[in-house]
Amino acid sequence: MKTRWTSVTATMLAFSVIGIVASADDTPAPAPPPAPTAAPSAAPSPAASPETSPPGPSPVELTSFVDTYYSYNFNKPAGDTPLRNFDTKHNQLSINLVEVALEQKPTAKGRLGFRADLDFGTSSRSSSRAI
Repeated sequence: MKTRWTSVTATMLAFSVIGIVASADDTPAPAPPPAPTAAPSAAPSPAASPETSPPGPSPVELTSFVDTYYSYNFNKPAGDTPLRNFDTKHNQLSINLVEVALEQKPTAKGRLGFRADLDFGTSSRSSSRAI
């Protein structure tokens, strides 16, 4: 049982780190403008037409969260048996929900996007049975 909780805890930490790294801003700082020169130019050069490239797809965003709680039953039931549907064992830390979501938002040029949610925990098991 201890090995299971250790692996679940390591998985939650890994997903949290991945979410933090994925949300970091990787855009470089803009280059400073060149210093103006004092020499006058004889004739103005024609304005160069900027090349416009079509925007690419939006980046895939990775988000995650973890919902945990600690349960203690002051009645101290025999055998740690819960008597209600959504109770868990007495005197233990429980993972209610761990969610990892991948999302690519649609852009004006490409109107296609997606979102995939991966859920784990007691809340996801009870709500998926209700469907």
